[in-house]
Amino acid sequence: MVNVKGVLRATLAPTPGQRVHSPTYDPDLKQILQNKYLRLAHSTNSLTLVLQARPKGEGLTPYQGKKRCFGEYKCPKCKRKWMSGNSWANMGQECIKCHINVYPHKQRPLEKPDGLDVSDQSKEHPQHLCEKCKVLGYYCRRVQ
Repeated sequence: MVNVKGVLRATLAPTPGQRVHSPTYDPDLKQILQNKYLRLAHSTNSLTLVLQARPKGEGLTPYQGKKRCFGEYKCPKCKRKWMSGNSWANMGQECIKCHINVYPHKQRPLEKPDGLDVSDQSKEHPQHLCEKCKVLGYYCRRVQ
């Protein structure tokens, strides 16, 4: 079991030779698993429980609006930091090193002097790391 700043990952392995086809759970565990911040995945060899700490406020991110904003990210596993002008409410971006979804810890409106978006248009947005792009199935900047 590993606890990394609000992210708890536990792998429950069956005894040698035992296969996990349809896992059965203790009633207390069933109640815990109804929490929307938990995910349980199982394969024939193991069960994995992933717990994401509940952020302050109601959503998964500080900003809860519908528009794109500027976000600051820090991977809880490798401590890598990055910023993005393609940050959205309740959406994360995948850490390029650890391959885990990371939610922004800070978000603020995009600055648009004179109505112009001043983000670097020449810098390519890594759509394969963006949860919003994955959910939409296309480049998230096309959303207005």
